[in-house]
Formats: sequence, C-alpha cells, structure tokens
Amino acid sequence: MTSTTSTVLRAGTHRGLIEFRNMLQTPSEVLYYLVGIVGVVIALIVLREATLDGSDFSIVRFLFPGLLAMQVLIAACFGPATVLSTEREDGTLLRHKSLPHGMRGYVTGLMVRSVLETGVALLIVLIPATMLVEGLWERGAISLLAIPIVLLGLLAFMPLGFIVGSVFRNPRAVGGWGLTVIMVIAIGSGLFFPLVALPWWAQLIAMALPVYWFGHALRSVLLPSETAVFEIAESWNPLLALGVLAVWAIVGLVLAPALLRRSARRESATAIERRRQAALQRV
Repeated sequence: MTSTTSTVLRAGTHRGLIEFRNMLQTPSEVLYYLVGIVGVVIALIVLREATLDGSDFSIVRFLFPGLLAMQVLIAACFGPATVLSTEREDGTLLRHKSLPHGMRGYVTGLMVRSVLETGVALLIVLIPATMLVEGLWERGAISLLAIPIVLLGLLAFMPLGFIVGSVFRNPRAVGGWGLTVIMVIAIGSGLFFPLVALPWWAQLIAMALPVYWFGHALRSVLLPSETAVFEIAESWNPLLALGVLAVWAIVGLVLAPALLRRSARRESATAIERRRQAALQRV
C-alpha cells in the first residue's frame, strides 16, 4: 500500500512538473499568467497614496491581503477548473480513469502544477509589493507566516476548482460562468471590505467557505492588531481560520478523486469525439 501510494505520488508530481514546464513554454498561457500579476501591481500603484476614511492607515496595505487571497483563489480554482474541463473534453480524464489509481495521480499532478504557478506568481508580486506597500513586513517573523498560510489556502481552494470544473461542461463555460461564480465567492467573502457589512445570512454562507477564513488568516499576520475591529467579533481567530482551511484541504484531497471519477463516468469515446469535431468546426 505504501509502495503504491509512493508510486502514485511520484507519477503525479512528475506530471505536474511537466505541465508547469509546458505552461512556461506556451505564450498564451504565460500572457494570461502575467495579466493577473500586472493587474495586482497596477492596483498597488494606483492606491498607494490613499488612506482609510478618518485615519492615516494606507488603503493599499489594508487591501493587500485581499489581493493576495484573490490571486491564490484564481490560481487554485480557475486554473484547475479550466484544465479539468479541457481534459475532460479531449478525453484525457477518461484515459486517467482507466489507469490503476489514475485519478489520485491526476489530482496530485494538478496540485503540483497549481502550487508551482502560484508560488512563482506570488514571488513576482511580493517583490514590487515590498517597495509599494509601506509597513508590509513590519511585524517581522509573524508576517512570514503568510507563506505557509498561502500553501494551506491553495490546498483548501482546490476542491472548489474541482467542483467548478466538474459542473461546467467545457472550458468556455468555465471562462464565463465559472469565473463569475469564483468572483462572486471572492467578493461575498469579504476579501475587499469587512464581512460585517453584509446581511447575517450572507455572513453565514461566507463563513462556511474557506475563502473568508483564508483572507482572515492573511490579515491576522499582515495587518496591525488594531485592524481586528473590522472583523466579525472584532478580533482575530487565526487558529480557527487555519482549522477551517485544514478541514477543507483534507476533505478535498479525499473526495477529489471520487468526484473526478464520477465526472469521467459520464463520458464516452463517442461523446468526446463529437465534442472534438464541434470544437474543430468553431475553429
């Protein structure tokens, strides 16, 4: 059993590394990859002089954890959802289903690719952010806790990406409705404004999802203690936030292969060929 698990993890990791390398060699994917990074940097530049009403606290510093969380959310949800829907359409998912432990290896590969893409993107963003966001690292070692939080958040968000990729039938739908769903979740989770501004029922929905808790955990290590007044109960709950993220990550890792097998079960070689011909006609 241990040998099988090790083999599956090695194969999945190898697949993720190859896909990441292929992504770096594809101009269209690199361009899409860079657009989000440039967007975050532009937002930092535009907002760097603004302050919160009635205070001298920088708006850009207040919003930076949300911008960071948004970037991770898109990388962990939209990216895997697009890959999943594309590879379901071209038959890759069905071929993995036919292999021994194929879905576990497939999930591992997607995770490795997402971790690498997110890591490089955040590294590129943090370099200009260090210069543009005054006081970003003033909490010293506490601020550096954002790194493991990002990794945990990435793992917690991927189940949402698998769900979106399984629900929508093709990558074009993911790019439209799927991205809309992800944006609604992000906005409704208080990444860019206090969650207490929303109705109580919306707060309950947001607190059931990992996005709010990820933003909360990032804010707790990147913002000064006095900004906790904008949180629910006007206090930080980092341990609770990490616990919720860990539960989502564990549940996602356990259920993702089953979810993908169910998605592949609805596929057939005939249906895949029919969609491939339809896609060729659109081109």
